[in-house]
Formats: sequence, structure tokens, C-alpha cells
Amino acid sequence: MLVSAGNGVFYKNVRVPFTVALAIAALTACSSNDVAVSEAQNTRDESSPENILYIGEGTIAYPDQNEDKRNWSEWSINLLEGSNSYGWTSEETAGLPLDLVFGLAGEGEIKSFNLDSSFTPVVREDGSVSDKPVGAAIRKFAISVSSDGKDGTYKQVLTGELPDGGHKSFKLDSPEKARWVKLSAISNWGENKQTRLSEFEAIGTVANRDTPEPSDVSGVYSTDYGDDIILRQQGSKITGCYKKGVAELQGVAMGRLLRLSFLEPDVPSAGAATLVVANDKVYGFWYRRNNQMGSPWHATKTAELTPATAKPCTIPIL
Repeated sequence: MLVSAGNGVFYKNVRVPFTVALAIAALTACSSNDVAVSEAQNTRDESSPENILYIGEGTIAYPDQNEDKRNWSEWSINLLEGSNSYGWTSEETAGLPLDLVFGLAGEGEIKSFNLDSSFTPVVREDGSVSDKPVGAAIRKFAISVSSDGKDGTYKQVLTGELPDGGHKSFKLDSPEKARWVKLSAISNWGENKQTRLSEFEAIGTVANRDTPEPSDVSGVYSTDYGDDIILRQQGSKITGCYKKGVAELQGVAMGRLLRLSFLEPDVPSAGAATLVVANDKVYGFWYRRNNQMGSPWHATKTAELTPATAKPCTIPIL
């Protein structure tokens, strides 16, 4: 399957429901023709409050300390996935308080926050089941916002306590403007244990979304799994390959957001990926055929696309 380790950065210029994205991916997997995305699928109501700390809204999840040394199922990226199946778990030796920082894709106006520390058993790819959570749920916390920068001045807008293994909504006294959100875990429900959280949501709207840059994602990208990914962008159409050309990628680009289908005839395996391109890196999630989240995917651009670098692809790239 197409997987790789990585940090969580997500971007979205337009809101496209995930079911639409999967439909696009299915179409691109069956045809090499350009995929037309209708205006209706490419528009969203900027005034409609929703969870803006979500992959489809373009939120950046900055990794916490030593995150790259832990299994992907414990990364902060999972708080943006839209479910409590996977979540964030701190480093075993990390003390409290501990901060998690998130960057929005534009000018956010937040009305409330939702936190969830419940545990849902997950069936792993090898058939085993995670029968108990690792670490203790967040108890007391604080939330701050900033418009100055990731390391700028923050204003504390909320303090609260989350029930052990529960879900709770916290409404702000008045809407708060933000480009960055900081969640500070102050205490947990255990003693000298790792701290965990299943889901973190900010309900609001995002305006003046960041302009996508760069506009062309073509290139060769390396992954932590040893397979280079080759991408070619022509307008909004994306084609590519990995696994030394055996596996195919096809899809569409919408700003920095990539909706791709992948097909591995030698396995066989197929599915969809929701990815973002930023700073010569690709971030996001891949999804199994049954729409279940597989794992985060992270790749770094290592070379420009040329006839020589595109040679491994068995499907036409150049």
C-alpha cells in the first residue's frame, strides 16, 4: 500500500466532500482522460460554521517533541483526521504542561471547541486489535489563539476540564479571530503516564485562504518507505507512479490539495489519498478501499521531473 511517515500539514482552497473526492479518485483510476470538477463541487459557504481543524480545511498540525520517534498512530496529525479512531499520544517521557500548535489555512473565526478523549478499538492491518488506549486522557487544558505567527503572541481564550474518556463542547463567550491555535495539556487522568487525546475540533469559518504556492507539484519525491513517488501535473490533472513504476497514481489538484487514487496491480490494492503540497513536501492521509483511514503519508521532493527521472513510470508521464 502507499504509505509513508510524516508530519501533518494540510491545505484546502475549496471544500469538496470526501465522498466527492473518492468519486473523483475512482474516475481517475478508470480513465486517463482529464477529470472535470464542477463548480458546485469546488465551492463552499464561507459563512457556514464547521470544524476548521480538519484535513479538508487545510489545517497544519505541527509535530510535538520527538514525534518522529513514535508510531504514526500517536502523531498530532491524527487529531485532524475527523474521527476518534486514531489520536495523539505524547512522548512517554514528556512532562506537563505540553503544547500542541495548529495553523489554519486562512483567517479563522472560532465560536467553540470540541475535545474527545474516548477510545475506539482499531483493527490493524495484521488483524490484531488495539484493546486498550496508551496513556491517560487529557484532564485540564487551556486553548490560546494567535494572529502573529506560530511563535508569536498568543491570547488565552479558554480553560477547561475534559471528562476521563469523554467528549465535551466548549462555547466561547464571543467569536475569536485566529490563524494559529495552541492546545495546552495541563494535566491528565493518570499518574506519570503519557497524555492522549482522540479528537480536537474548532467550530467556525475560514476566510482569505492562503494562495497556493507552488502551483506545479511535478517532481520526484522520496518517502521513508524507500519508494520514490513521481508526480506530473498538467493543469489540474495529476499522473504518477511509485514502487519503481509498478503502482500508478492518478487524480486532480485543487490549489495545494491533491485528491489521488492509487492502484497496485501486483498486490492487488487500490484506494484514495488526500494530500497537500507545501515547502517541497507532500503531506496527508491515504485511505483504504473501504474509506477507512490507512495512515499519514509524507514525502519530500528530491528532483525535478525530467525524461530521465520520469523513466521508471510505465504509464505515460512526459
